[in-house]
Amino acid sequence: MNSLGDNISKEITPLCERKLFLRDWDEAVGQFLRLEIGDQWLQVKMSCGSIEFPIASIEAQILAKDLEGLSGRSIAILKTDSAERPIVVRVLKEGLA
Repeated sequence: MNSLGDNISKEITPLCERKLFLRDWDEAVGQFLRLEIGDQWLQVKMSCGSIEFPIASIEAQILAKDLEGLSGRSIAILKTDSAERPIVVRVLKEGLA
């Protein structure tokens, strides 16, 4: 017989593996873990989940540049409705994420 904890642990996906889908003016806030760059996608792994963008997109270009050197830092990623700047990254003061 399994305990309740055993059943729950099998159903929980680690937060950084959950895919986040940002709409305009949605913001993801958490610790930036790493950037994974594949042939087709750029994936941002954060403590709150992961965000993907096509590798050729302006969002992927902005994220690759703006996230450089920020591993382990608390950040916020904001999806905007601006064609020139559709994604904004900001570094948070420690303890805010």
